[in-house]
Amino acid sequence: MKTLLDDANAAYRRGDFANALRISRPLASLDYAAAQNNLGFMYANGQGVNQDYREALKWYRLAADQGYAPAEYNLGFMYANGQGVGRDDAMALEWYERAAEQGLSDVQTNLAFMYANGQGAPQDSARAAHWFAKAAAQGDATAQFHLGLIHAQGDGLPQDLVQALKWYESAAAQGHAYAQVKLGLLLSQGHPPAVPQDLVQARKWYALAAGQGDAAAQFNLALMHAQGQGAEPDLPQAHALYTQASQSGLACAQFNLGVMYATGQGCEPDMEKAVDCYRAAAAQDHPQAIFNLAVLSAQGEHLPQDLTEAVAAYQRSAALGLPQAHFVLGCLAHSGDAGAVDMAAARQHYQAAADLGHAGAQCNLGAVYAMGAGVSADPVLAAQWYRRSAEQGDALARCNWALLLLQSPDAPQRYAQAFDLLRQSADAGNAEALYTVGVMYAQGWGVPADAAQAALCFEPAALKNHADAWFNLGVIYASASDGAADAVPGGSREDGHAFARDIPRALQSLRAAAELGCAQAHHNLGVLYALGQGTPVDVWEAATHYQAAAEAGDPSAQYALGMLLAQENPAMRDSAASKQASFAALEASALLRAAADQGHPGALQQYTLMHADSRDFQPDFRRILDNYRGLADSGDAPAQFNLALMYDLGQGTPVDQALAMHWYAKAAAQKQLAAQYNLGVMAWRTRDQDAAALDKARAQWDTAAAAGLAEAQFASGVLAALDGGDGSELALGYFEQAAEQGHVQAMVNLANGLRLATPVPDATGSAALSRAAQIYERAALQGDPLAMYMLARAHWHAEGLPQNPALTVDWYTRAADAGDAGAQFCLGHMYANGEGVAQDYAVAARWYLAAAGLPPSPSPPIPQAQEVGLDADVQG
Repeated sequence: MKTLLDDANAAYRRGDFANALRISRPLASLDYAAAQNNLGFMYANGQGVNQDYREALKWYRLAADQGYAPAEYNLGFMYANGQGVGRDDAMALEWYERAAEQGLSDVQTNLAFMYANGQGAPQDSARAAHWFAKAAAQGDATAQFHLGLIHAQGDGLPQDLVQALKWYESAAAQGHAYAQVKLGLLLSQGHPPAVPQDLVQARKWYALAAGQGDAAAQFNLALMHAQGQGAEPDLPQAHALYTQASQSGLACAQFNLGVMYATGQGCEPDMEKAVDCYRAAAAQDHPQAIFNLAVLSAQGEHLPQDLTEAVAAYQRSAALGLPQAHFVLGCLAHSGDAGAVDMAAARQHYQAAADLGHAGAQCNLGAVYAMGAGVSADPVLAAQWYRRSAEQGDALARCNWALLLLQSPDAPQRYAQAFDLLRQSADAGNAEALYTVGVMYAQGWGVPADAAQAALCFEPAALKNHADAWFNLGVIYASASDGAADAVPGGSREDGHAFARDIPRALQSLRAAAELGCAQAHHNLGVLYALGQGTPVDVWEAATHYQAAAEAGDPSAQYALGMLLAQENPAMRDSAASKQASFAALEASALLRAAADQGHPGALQQYTLMHADSRDFQPDFRRILDNYRGLADSGDAPAQFNLALMYDLGQGTPVDQALAMHWYAKAAAQKQLAAQYNLGVMAWRTRDQDAAALDKARAQWDTAAAAGLAEAQFASGVLAALDGGDGSELALGYFEQAAEQGHVQAMVNLANGLRLATPVPDATGSAALSRAAQIYERAALQGDPLAMYMLARAHWHAEGLPQNPALTVDWYTRAADAGDAGAQFCLGHMYANGEGVAQDYAVAARWYLAAAGLPPSPSPPIPQAQEVGLDADVQG
């Protein structure tokens, strides 16, 4: 049956507030609670009457006192908002609880929020969960969403992702946008086994929320489109969604949209729009957007270059907690690129970024402690930071940590760990790691010594412009034995190629290292050019490389260049003035002194000989001897050799042949070929007192010769020649090996042997004589006077060459200028008899006098021509 109250409600719904008020007032006076509530509602909202909170409060209280649930709620609302009464959250909570107990779902939800936020009572997550559950069971979408949050976070209830998923789905199905976003997030991340990942369903829920204008949903859906999650990538759609979310003011969407404009993903590249997006996000303190603007400002790309502004932006981004900004500020302070170097500031920023998990900062902080840059060196702290960075996969940190282990006092016990770290770093392409793995193979540190494996590591490191890798690669190719895959440990490469000596590749590698500034490479190139190994002899090129290494402080290069200048090499003397000018400022004495001051034994010896009567130079041989002794005792083979040489020469100590032999033997045991050679020399010295001396010398020289030492090959050739003559096959074999390495005396002896072994001396077409002439020429071009003399003789007698009087005179003159008496005599004969030159007695007399060792006469008499053949006084 229709009641007056129904009529009042109908009038209210029609907006006929006057009739609703007219009907409700008498009913309220008769204590009809619903009418009292209606009357209070109209007073509260000024409907049909002037708004009057106090009057509204009066009628709500009358109805509430009767237990009418809507009035209890409305009364609580008045207390919660201070309408008609002072704000009182405790009273609001009390009236809400009364209404909630009667089952009003929206009241239960509000009550839950009050407990969750600690309004009117201490914060109580459990009570909040209780009331959310009550409302959720009645289908309240907001309560369902928050109950899902509570289950997901475990706040007030045990964490239960299955229940969270259930309540999110219930709210999402009712169109609750936040629930749809949370449901999409839960499904996109997946938490097996409770919640399997389901990217397709995640996209569905994000799309529904995005359709309601939810910016977070638009952003997350854009990410899925951009990354191809749940479907193929769709960059234009991602761009559109980022744009929508950006228009809602979502900073992260503005930043990502800026990145898309900057990189041209899903749109045409447009740096102006990218900068606008970055600025919009930066205005909301988006740290990465601020950082990107700083980078553009620092580089002067698309923004005016302003390092001061860039640093300020980096600092603002760092203050917002972006680890990359702290890292860049640390790098700037470390390098001094933004002002003076400030290691304290660098360490502070590295520390801040490292604490936030930035792998690069952790690595750099490790380097600061390893090197003691602005702090006391602390290998333990350095290792800790390297480890933390390495655990994040940082290749440089792995490499640096390994290097720290290799430098530790217990390095041999750390070889395995260091090798594993270096391998991981090398696999990531780190050149230093590749190089160091090669060093470990080359030295046999924790792995079998294997030169081929070392080369396989050096090669990729070298291609990354690692100077030392190029250098070591060059050394390996220069030092391997010819054609012998087993000449070095691991002589078979993984690619199936035998590992053999390859001088052209050695030269190529050393040149690459030298171009990258490697002083040792310059020195070794100087040696190869000086000896003509793998390249024609070029004394000037040798000197140029020696000079580069000498300027870098390399004592061996200083010594070699000093010797070239001191000996006045004919090739240097006869070169163009422009080349000579480049070395005009260099003095042999100064170079040898520089090398001597660094303890170079050869330089010490030569400098001492040059300044035997000088009081300006007092080499401290005792200090040098002590230094070498300390190194030698620790097993350093070069030091053992140099110490033996000092005992051998009596430098800083009385000559002691026993100690010299002892240390030569120590060095020889470590494959120091020069030491083996010198042991042979020591045995040779005693040949008059020891019948077995020659056999001892032969054993040492043959061993060093087999390992490729040119001096030893020459010496073994001499012994073989003593046994079987210069033309013996064994002697020629040794001379050939040494000659191939540029040994000048070996070249001359080889050519002599070939000439003596030829039965018909005047056979111009003889292959042996032709080859002998070629070898004489090679040695002559390196300045050997005897080779010049023999080459001139070959040109005159047509031995292996067509007769050429002009070249005969030219080479005799070169040999004569170098002091060869035979050449001086032959020139005198040629000028006296007009053979190959215009007859000139004055010139003839000058050369005869030179050959005789007499000074030239101011007006020499005209000698009588003598029939003396050009074969006279041939020096073999």
